[in-house]
This record gives sequence, C-alpha cells and structure tokens, in this order.
Amino acid sequence: MFSTRLAGVLAAAVLTAGLPAWAATIVGTVQSGGKGVTGALVTVATADGLVSQTVYSDASGAFRLNTNLDGTLTIRARAPMLADELHKISVRKGNAELKHAFTMRPLTTPQEISDSLPASAHFARIKFPTTMQQQQFQTDCLSCHEIGNPLTRRGPRSTEEWEAFTRIMLRYVGYPTEAKLKEYAGALEKAFDGTPTPAPRPVAPDPESLSGRIVEWKLPDAQIAHDTEFNPHDGLFYTTDQAIDRFYVTDPRTNKTSTIDIAANGVPVGGNFTENNLAVPFDLTVAHGIHSLQLGADGLFYTTGAIGGEIGVFDPVKHSYKSYRLGGVHLYPHTLR
Repeated sequence: MFSTRLAGVLAAAVLTAGLPAWAATIVGTVQSGGKGVTGALVTVATADGLVSQTVYSDASGAFRLNTNLDGTLTIRARAPMLADELHKISVRKGNAELKHAFTMRPLTTPQEISDSLPASAHFARIKFPTTMQQQQFQTDCLSCHEIGNPLTRRGPRSTEEWEAFTRIMLRYVGYPTEAKLKEYAGALEKAFDGTPTPAPRPVAPDPESLSGRIVEWKLPDAQIAHDTEFNPHDGLFYTTDQAIDRFYVTDPRTNKTSTIDIAANGVPVGGNFTENNLAVPFDLTVAHGIHSLQLGADGLFYTTGAIGGEIGVFDPVKHSYKSYRLGGVHLYPHTLR
C-alpha cells in the first residue's frame, strides 16, 4: 500500500453469531437543528481504540447499540455535512440500558466541508480527456493510494513538486516514460490547487442498510495490513501484513488479536528484488512480503510472497509457513484467486 506507516483495521459487518453476552444496551437519538438525523453512524469504542462497534440511526434519528464492551468507552456520532460528536461514557457489565443523546452541528465553512468528504469526492476533481484514461489512472493509482487525503490535496504545488510526487507512485506500476509522468502529474496539479472540494449532491441512505452493524478490530502495530480471510474451522480472522512478515489472528468472541511472525526460511531481506539487484518496493525490509491470502479446501492458507517471489502455505493449526520460490525474475506475485 504505502511507504507511510499505517494502522490496519479489520472490519466485519453484521457479525453477531457466537459473541458473548452484551454488557450493555445504549439507546438514544441523533439530532441536528431539532430534527432526527437519518443514517448517522453511532460508534462505541474501547479507550485504546482497538475495538469498536457501530450501528446506524433510523429514520427518526433513534439508535440502539448492543455492546459487549465495558469500562470507560468513547461514543461517537458521524453524519455527512455535520460535525462529529465524541463523548465518553462508563459502561458496567450486567446488561444495563444506558441512554445517550447527540446534537450535531452543521458544517458551515467550505474548508471544513471539504475536509469531511470521502476520497471519492476529491477524486472527482481529477479530469482526463477520455474515460479510458481516467479508468487507467484509477487502476494504476487508486488500488494503493487514497486520492484526497490531506497530503494529496495540500496545495498548490509547483509542477516540479507534483512530478516528484508522481514519480514515486509510478515507479511501482512500471511506467518509465516521461509522457505518462507528465500526464498524471499535470492532472493532479490542476485538480488540487489548494481550493476546497465542494460537497457532492446529497444521497439519502438506503433504508435496508440502517439495520446494519459493523465491528472493527484495530491490528496492533500493523503497517501494511493487507488481505483478511475468515476461517470457519476455528472461527478466527487471519490477516497478512506485507511490511512485517506477520499474520494477525483476531478472535471476534473475545475481541483479542494475537500475532504469528513468519521466519525468513533462507529467503534474504528484500527477497527476489535483492537477488536481482533491484530496488525493493516501498523500501520494505522483509523477506516474504505476504500480499494475498486464500483459504483452501484442505484448511490451509495459500499466499503470495510479493517480495520473496513465492507461493506460500500457512498452517493455522501448526502455525507453520513454507514458501515455494518461483525463481528467475518473476517479480511481485500479486494475488491468488
């Protein structure tokens, strides 16, 4: 994904089976200007931020959040065009019912509206002569970079700055030509000129989505948390980290995450890139750089080691990992599907 250190988040929607008894039920309303807010995200999270649970407010602005978290928690309300509200609450075990109300302030200045928008709104500013060119840019850049983050949209930048910025991005997709560099850098320079991004046309929430529930587990010390698979044999989530050569194992019943580090097994740091005297992508200092993850019918996980140039097999019972090198100059094996 990125050379910047990232904290990985594993999310599961409507995950309820097998969870422990609720510690509490939090009920309340989300309002703005005296009216209920439909589709607001109401999130309760542990103080360390490692676990969060989210529900949506209904058409009247009411919400009901069952949680198995307890202690001092944060509770947050989010909705488009409204300023976030963040409070602290104390939850004791015992299935108590707590009441909580939010009053949200409308965003008013163009800058704070722009800062609240999703990446897709900022991407809409980037213009290309043809649809095909725009789609190619999406393929080349948006699979690894979030267009519209504060670093990207900070401007204005000079042409030279945008070209230096873009050169780093394009180095990893194999475009050596100056023409492609100037095409992308020019489009970004015109798009992000330092002015706020206007709000898109509002879209009403899908009524069917309002009954949804989202549980998220932040993966401790993750840098490039990449693929996640659920293992029905043990009820655990397994996540790869391309920057650490590590698996994260998350138990949704206990909200705990453990780690399994993968030994180099004779593969040098930098893997196939080091062996071919090439620059290692993202300056990673790993042997395997596990990228994709697929659960096989035999209960084993199959992986691609993008840095090691390998196919890997991980046994979730024995916690063993064996890699099969592809050899030659086969660089960055990507995905098993």
